[in-house]
Amino acid sequence: MECRGNGLLSLMGLVSPAIVLTAILAAIGCSGSERVNVTATRPASHPVTSSTTASSSSDASRFTAKADSICKRLDAELTAPKRLVMGEIARSARRNAALERKGTVELSKLPPPALLARDWRQILMLREKLADGLVRLVRYAQANDIRAIRTLTTAKLRIHQELSRLATHDGFRYCSQVIA
Repeated sequence: MECRGNGLLSLMGLVSPAIVLTAILAAIGCSGSERVNVTATRPASHPVTSSTTASSSSDASRFTAKADSICKRLDAELTAPKRLVMGEIARSARRNAALERKGTVELSKLPPPALLARDWRQILMLREKLADGLVRLVRYAQANDIRAIRTLTTAKLRIHQELSRLATHDGFRYCSQVIA
């Protein structure tokens, strides 16, 4: 299954629990294998004078490399449920939520260069929202609440898309993709 939001959104209209669970697995278990190597770019919203461009770009490149190493490690630790059963989904989501929170704390300790500070705060906020969603997924899976899971999955897909757009724009490779 491809890890693309558009296909998943079209699946969400179907009522079948098996389809919903498949969409959940795609939303929480994308391997990130479709990552694109993107070079660091300066966002248009961050004006930089020509005398500071080289050092700002260098600072941003070092920062994205540090952050991406954390995100790459986190991506390797996150897992998808092994089976399409609510108990397994709950266990996987619980584990992933803890890992995502730990990773977000670690990422938040990195001091971003001024060029990326605003976007970095948004990236961290989006990752925290994903961790919160995983905590809710645990509750919904334990309650076998398919409707709530479907709504949550749709919301998480939007967060994934925004995170990917923002992080890719700022030159991140691994922090632009999330599994959880």
